[in-house]
Amino acid sequence: MPKPPAVGAHWPYCVAVWHFLSLVWPLLNKKESCRVFKNAVPETKPDVSLLIFGFALICITPFMSMWRTGPLSSFYLESGSLLFALLLVLVSAWTGRLSGKPPVASVYFFSLAAYWWVQARVMHLVYPGMSDMAVWSFVVIALLAWACRGWVVSVGQESVSAVLAWVLVIGALLQSVVGILQFGGWSGQFSGYILDSTANNVMGQLAQRNHLGHYMMWGIVSAAYLWAQRQLPNWLGALLVVYLTAALGMVNSRTIFVYVAVIGMLAVLWRLRAGKSANRIFGIMLFALVMVVVVQLSFEKFAALLHIDYLSAMDRLESKGTVDSPRNIEWKRAWTVFLTEPLWGHGWQSYSLQGFLTNVFTTGWRNDKVSVLYTHSHNIVFQLLTEMGAVGTVLVFGGFLWLCAGYLRKPANHASLLPLALLSVSFTHSMLEYPLWYVYFLVPVGIMLSIQPATDTAQFTTSSRTWVKWGALLASVFLVTGIVRLGMVYTELVKFDGIAKTDSAEEKSSKINGLLKIAETEPMLRYYAQLSLNDKASPSDKVLAPWAASSAEEAMEFRPYANAHTVGLYLYRNGDKVAGERWMRKMYEYYPMQMPYYATVIDGNPALSGLRPQLDKACTEYHKVNPELVCPAAPEKK
Repeated sequence: MPKPPAVGAHWPYCVAVWHFLSLVWPLLNKKESCRVFKNAVPETKPDVSLLIFGFALICITPFMSMWRTGPLSSFYLESGSLLFALLLVLVSAWTGRLSGKPPVASVYFFSLAAYWWVQARVMHLVYPGMSDMAVWSFVVIALLAWACRGWVVSVGQESVSAVLAWVLVIGALLQSVVGILQFGGWSGQFSGYILDSTANNVMGQLAQRNHLGHYMMWGIVSAAYLWAQRQLPNWLGALLVVYLTAALGMVNSRTIFVYVAVIGMLAVLWRLRAGKSANRIFGIMLFALVMVVVVQLSFEKFAALLHIDYLSAMDRLESKGTVDSPRNIEWKRAWTVFLTEPLWGHGWQSYSLQGFLTNVFTTGWRNDKVSVLYTHSHNIVFQLLTEMGAVGTVLVFGGFLWLCAGYLRKPANHASLLPLALLSVSFTHSMLEYPLWYVYFLVPVGIMLSIQPATDTAQFTTSSRTWVKWGALLASVFLVTGIVRLGMVYTELVKFDGIAKTDSAEEKSSKINGLLKIAETEPMLRYYAQLSLNDKASPSDKVLAPWAASSAEEAMEFRPYANAHTVGLYLYRNGDKVAGERWMRKMYEYYPMQMPYYATVIDGNPALSGLRPQLDKACTEYHKVNPELVCPAAPEKK
């Protein structure tokens, strides 16, 4: 991955998007300005410029930024997404659009925030600050849902849906340009602004091909919706759909075929429910889905014409199947973990440890060579069951279905099909991965859940409106201040995280003290500070730092990455030999290919030599399971 750009380097994308919208939207609002856009937006609708700007910041800017750095690489993108959401809440409150009671979507997200907060305290989780990150995110989205409701009441669901669709189409167009540069091998010429990648791993600015496929599918659905709603002339609507599906062809994600199946079923059900009035939108949606499949099946031949060696999504599907073995293992493991604590779960983000401790391998040894910790089961249902229990899972999905039911009220409004189709993409992806664990995906999903038709438009009294307005403004300012302050602390953490070879002993000590202070005073960043501290010391050091063992044990037990051997070695060296050996055995089973490295660490200090027989025995056992591999332990030092 190229070196991250300097702080603030993502703002050119924001400015570019704003200027693009500033130029395009007047054409869409004024029929007389350009015949191409004659059916874009009804002239009688109120001004939606603030809504356009807010949705663009939320749904485009974080996705176009490559500002990833530090132990929590997505911190700035996720914080930015929440800040942009609060900005929309601020302008909505200031313009009087929070004059109605909070919608059911706000109640839903406030309920999630309360459950996440209570669980962390009742279960005495090691890192309650990690739960608090989710809590405050839900609070922000709850306020955003209230703002979205205000806009629906003010300008109508059709206009709000149209703004969301336009923003996602523009975002997809921007991502497609990045994808073309990556596919053609030109992205390296824009280092620092565009992620460098190869033709077989086109990922846009999102750093993952599956995330790009998710976002591009949002854009395709949105383009089809605008065309069907006659907000685009037929030729332009068809052109956009064909172009975006062609751009999606560069993304060789197997999940795309699942999106097509799910959206296709939704379109059929919508047609049956809405009747003949849905013929146009049903036909255009079907055309878009067929184009997606045609492009996916033929893109490899197109790449061959360009002399580009390309592995298509279909090739990947045929070679590995729809669900690969590691994912199957994680689902089995997650179910096993859930059964041990079915009602309340093991706590937010506890799957990392519980999955590590639960051996469901057929041979007793992990059967892949990748030394990666599965912090997520790659299925939102299983993940919530293991961490939040049946109670939390019912709360999440019961509320989700409750909100989606609001889009199915009669008479059917085609503006409701857009959020349902967009949500089906996100939900489908969530059954195979974890996009909603990234706040910049979760916030747009919050919008999609919050633009239901406004059946209850009851307003507050005049005096109450004033209190609500200023209360919402103060709450938003408070949250903005908190996010900015936490961002400043995180910037300090990033500075302390790296110790260069040229650093003096005094500079190294200063950075370690800075990390220790953050771990002590910042609950939301405590884990990441301790994670960094784990790299600043080793259990094979002649003299152990007083903070080393405690930091390693808490951080590495929370997420036992391949370097979590430090937990076992610290335990062993500090006298708890049984616990140390038990932990190391788990490390060997989960990371068998790392045993050569663990051997060098153990051999690095005589105080750890007692662990070597256990390692040799584990190597011998592993060799019997994998006879083609030589026992990986290094020879014992004499």
